[in-house]
Amino acid sequence: MLATLIAGELADRVRGRAVIELGCGRGAAGIAAARVGADVTLSDGEPEALEVAAENAAASGVRVRLVALDWDRVPDALVGRFDVVLGTDIAYDRTKLTPLAGAIEALLAPGGEAWIADPARLAAAMLLDALAGAGLHATRVRTEPHPPGVVAPNDEEPFEIAIYRVVRG
Repeated sequence: MLATLIAGELADRVRGRAVIELGCGRGAAGIAAARVGADVTLSDGEPEALEVAAENAAASGVRVRLVALDWDRVPDALVGRFDVVLGTDIAYDRTKLTPLAGAIEALLAPGGEAWIADPARLAAAMLLDALAGAGLHATRVRTEPHPPGVVAPNDEEPFEIAIYRVVRG
């Protein structure tokens, strides 16, 4: 869902900007950003995910950087470096919400923004509270229906996806 938005209506918000995708998994959102001209870093805590993301980026004909990133320990070299932080379905473990919010705050350059696509595997208030605790303000920009043809995890009912824009204070 976020990749589709980046390829379309959000393209101008990422084109020519430094972008990092957190918990990139297959890298769809970051690859979409690279395809519209962003300077992209894909990050994940799982080496296997980074391997898959690298393969997908190569197959898509885009160049990206790959970074193994633990949200609890953002390296100094990455602090304040990104104009845009992206995340898709990354708020599913309540013990990781505070580190996630802290990582977003640390990674954002002054005036930067984050875009999060969240299928609300946890209560939305939990994510919003964690972001607020890190000095970030999230606005729900829209809610999208469950993508057709995509199977919901764990045999759950199809879910809606909330798209949040996140900025400082």
